[in-house]
Amino acid sequence: SRNHSYLIEIRFSGYVKDSIKELKDGISRNFHVTRKKIIPHITLVGPLSTNDEKRLIQEVVKITKNYKLIKLKLDGFGHFGNDVIYVKIKPSDELEQLRVNLVDELDEFCNLSDFDKKSDFAYHTTIVLHNIDRKFNKTWDYVQTWKIPEIEQYVLRVTILTERRKILKEYDLVLKKTLSRSQALDKKI
Repeated sequence: SRNHSYLIEIRFSGYVKDSIKELKDGISRNFHVTRKKIIPHITLVGPLSTNDEKRLIQEVVKITKNYKLIKLKLDGFGHFGNDVIYVKIKPSDELEQLRVNLVDELDEFCNLSDFDKKSDFAYHTTIVLHNIDRKFNKTWDYVQTWKIPEIEQYVLRVTILTERRKILKEYDLVLKKTLSRSQALDKKI
């Protein structure tokens, strides 16, 4: 059977999610940068490919279950070249360990990206992507005026996305259970 592509990520919630969305909206308005619907998130592993979706879900859940509170902090801004601007993430030891465990386990049956295996992995959440070459300096200056929320963020869920960026499954660290796509999107849950 053919390989399918997936992403393993953490999605922000609450105040930090709203703050990042507000910044992205400001950039869109001020610089007419296409406002692709990027949900504020941190990619932990991926894109990766495998033909064993069932095992992928089992392994991600098995590993994530071992963690209780995973903290992280927003840590300034960075950029990749002149076409990606992001918020830097300062990971806790638990977050680093979770990512390393996922990479080690998934590497046994998935095709991982080269950067997934690097020890100096750049934890980040993208805020501006593509088509900003000519507007880079102005956009970068604007981003510098934004006050980064000085709060510790807790990871609530680890998400497995399909190649179409749809939620396949989410593991909820608070509820300690695996959620289907509809449960993951349910506002009550």
